[in-house]
Amino acid sequence: MIYFIVLIIILFLVKRFPSLTPKGKVAYKFLFFLLTIMAGLRYNVGNDTIYYTQEYNHFPNLFELDLQYFEESNYQILWILFESAMKTISPSFYLLQFVLAGFVNFAVFKTVAKYSSQPFLTIMFYYLIFYVNLNMEILRESIPICLFLLGIGFLERKEFLKYFLLAGFAFLFHESAILLFVVPFFFRESFNKVTYAIIIVLFYIFSEAVTTFIIQNLPYLDVISEAKLNYFQNSKDSENLAIFNIIKYVATPSAILFFFHRQLNEIEKKFLLLYILASILFLHFNIFYRVRDYFLIMFFISFTNGLMKRFGPRTNTINDLIKPGLVIIFLFLFLFRFYYQDLPGIKYQSYLNYYPYNSIFNETLPPERLQNIRGIYNTMQDLRN
Repeated sequence: MIYFIVLIIILFLVKRFPSLTPKGKVAYKFLFFLLTIMAGLRYNVGNDTIYYTQEYNHFPNLFELDLQYFEESNYQILWILFESAMKTISPSFYLLQFVLAGFVNFAVFKTVAKYSSQPFLTIMFYYLIFYVNLNMEILRESIPICLFLLGIGFLERKEFLKYFLLAGFAFLFHESAILLFVVPFFFRESFNKVTYAIIIVLFYIFSEAVTTFIIQNLPYLDVISEAKLNYFQNSKDSENLAIFNIIKYVATPSAILFFFHRQLNEIEKKFLLLYILASILFLHFNIFYRVRDYFLIMFFISFTNGLMKRFGPRTNTINDLIKPGLVIIFLFLFLFRFYYQDLPGIKYQSYLNYYPYNSIFNETLPPERLQNIRGIYNTMQDLRN
C-alpha cells in the first residue's frame, strides 16, 4: 500500500509544481526524504538486499580485515572498506542500507533538479522504473552510478582529468564502472542528426554480426543473451520478446532522440545515444546487462525536457492530450511485464521481491517472497548442474 500512497503523492506534485518554485523546493526535499526513508528502513525487500543482509552477518569489521580477505574477495577494494566500516560502526545491516539510500537518492534528486525542466515528472519515471532496482537490488553498482551522476558537470565543462579521477574512484567500488572511461570520447565532438543515425545503425549491424559469428563459431562462449540465442534458434516466443525489446530499448529512445532533436541540448542527446548503444550491447550480450543503468536517469531527464520544451508551456487542447498520451505510452513500454515475469520452471513474479513492503519495525518475511526466492535459487542451481 505504501508504494501506491507515494505514487499518489508524486502524481499530485507533478500536477501542482511544473517547476521548482520556493514551495516546490520544499515539496521536492520532502519527496527526497520520503524515498530515502522508504528505502533505508526496508526489511529484506529486494533479492540482493536479502543476500547482502545475510552476508553482512559474516563480513569482517575494519579490525578483522586482512590482506588475504582482499585477495580472495570478488568485491572491489572500496566496497570492502565501505561495508567493513559500516560493520565496525554497527553490526546491523540497517545502517549500511540507510546510508546507501541517502547517498543514492541525494545524487538522483540533485541531478534531476539540476538538469530536468520538470523535476517531479522525472522523479515519477525514476520511481516507477528504476527506484527499486537502484535502491534495493544493485547495491554495489549504485555507488558508481551515482558518482557518475554527480560527475556529469565535469563532462559538460570538458574537465576530463577530474572526470577520469572520479571514474577511477567509482571503478574501485564496482568493476562495471570501467565503461565510464569510454564516455568522454562521445563528448569531444558535436554530432548532427545524420551522424547520430549512422552511429546507431552501424553499431547495431556490428553487434548483430559479432553475435552471429559467436553463435556459429564459438557456441561455448556464454555471453549471448538468452532471448537472442533463442531468436537465432527460431523460438517464436523469444522472437516476439526480441522484437519487443528492440522497440523498448532501441526504437523508443531513438524516436525520442530524433523527434525532440531540436529541443534537446548537446549533453542530453549524447546521453540518449549512450543509452541506445548500451541497450544494443545489452540485447546482444549478457555481460553488458548493467551498462544501461548508468545512463537511465539522464534518459528520463532527456525525455522530460524534450516533452516539456516541445509541448510544454503552451496550454491548448492538443498539447494537453499529447503530453499525457506520450507519458502513458512511455510508461507502458517500460513497465509492461516489468513487475511480473515467468522464468523457466518457476512462476517468478518480480513484484513479490518488493511487495508487500516490510520495514525494520516489522521484521517478517512474507511467505510469497520466500517462495519466490527459493524458486529462483533452485532454478539457478539446476542451470549450474
